[in-house]
Amino acid sequence: MPGETSRYLSVALFLSLASTAQAQAPKQSTQIVRSAFIPDCGPKPGALFCRAPLAFLYAEAERRLGGSDLVYWIDGQTLNIAARSPTAEARLTGTIQEGLAPMSTVGSLWGASYQAPQLDRSIFEIGLAGRPDGTTLVYRGPLAPPAPPSNATLKGKLEVVEVDSAALGGPRKVTVYTPPGAPPTGGWPAVITADGQAIAPYVAMIDAMIERREIRPVAVAALWSGTNGGEYLRGHDPDAYSRHAMFVQREALPMLERRFHVTHDAGRRLLFGTDNGGDWAVQAALRDPTTASNVAAFSVSGLSEPPFRSGRRLHLQMTAGAYEGPFLRGSRQICSLASASGTPCKLEVTYSGHAPLIWQAELAKALKAVFPPR
Repeated sequence: MPGETSRYLSVALFLSLASTAQAQAPKQSTQIVRSAFIPDCGPKPGALFCRAPLAFLYAEAERRLGGSDLVYWIDGQTLNIAARSPTAEARLTGTIQEGLAPMSTVGSLWGASYQAPQLDRSIFEIGLAGRPDGTTLVYRGPLAPPAPPSNATLKGKLEVVEVDSAALGGPRKVTVYTPPGAPPTGGWPAVITADGQAIAPYVAMIDAMIERREIRPVAVAALWSGTNGGEYLRGHDPDAYSRHAMFVQREALPMLERRFHVTHDAGRRLLFGTDNGGDWAVQAALRDPTTASNVAAFSVSGLSEPPFRSGRRLHLQMTAGAYEGPFLRGSRQICSLASASGTPCKLEVTYSGHAPLIWQAELAKALKAVFPPR
């Protein structure tokens, strides 16, 4: 019958279209990866940062994304994020490290909304895992710490040297920055830092601050990390830590003093590190006071072994973000241990997460305190 034939054709067409749509839909994860450090927003306000119900629809996400893969926008105290990803999940990196929610079973749009009462004081670095260009979006609230100056072209000199280390059993790189001009009597004041692979933005900032006479001229020595991730953490691998400490004291520092005219005076040295590098900076200054008398340690989850003892001449500057729970707790614990032993420790809590932009802004403050212009 013509009616029956038409009905069967309609059903067949519907099944065909459904099959096509299913084939085009991304395979969604069975469970969205949520950060244990971001609570869900409750009925009463109070959390500094919490996960809110999705505050926008598919059409708005599509409109705001346009031709991009990642976008954010602010609505009052709500931070909205939308992403385009054809994979089985979309995961944020930077300040927020968790998965986004799929906005449809058909298509590739993902989204999330967060409440932040201190949004105007906050800095968010927002990235998308697996994004080919690795671009990170930045939100800096109008009352957040301003970005420090930065020189795209350095006025000073930057070079990478390789130390043939007997302590480490092989070569190890050190990135060294020296400011323009001749070193002062007693050698250059110095910032000595871990993780030389990531020092470039800090050097650009320091070079600009010297040029603007916000700080006195200082050298920077950045020790590259080895393949053993535990060499900075004494509690993780005491043997690797001891060999690394020997490399710093007996090989790297003498080379810097001899070749680059870095000061031997611990009072004119600042040890700087973030995360595990911050743990190393505190440990190194505590275990050998000749290394440095000043430490800037940011976003440290806790010392691998807290060796605070009274009588050590050490000035400790710490920073942790309100949106990086375990690192804030660890930093507070370190400052409490330091204060109990008579070691001056200042902890600054910022409205930020575990990401470099706030570390740059806070390092600029530490540099002004330790190396004020003459």
